[in-house]
Amino acid sequence: MITKARKAAKDPLYRKSLYIMASSVTASFYSYVFWILAAKMCPKADDNIATGLISAADFLATLTRFGHDNINRAMIHPWVQGLICSF
Repeated sequence: MITKARKAAKDPLYRKSLYIMASSVTASFYSYVFWILAAKMCPKADDNIATGLISAADFLATLTRFGHDNINRAMIHPWVQGLICSF
């Protein structure tokens, strides 16, 4: 198990993947701490307004993205799609 971990640490793909995962965990931790501090420092009325605005913005972003994740694949010419999917 340790030898596999050492091999993975030497491989650039695995090493960069671990860096990406570590940065994601670190960002999540700091954002959690930020929101705890923000909740303690801000008045309750401001917190309620901010929560509503963030939820509304998230809802609008979800609506505008609706269906556009796969639309690019549907519009690609079949000849190009064969090239993309062949590897």
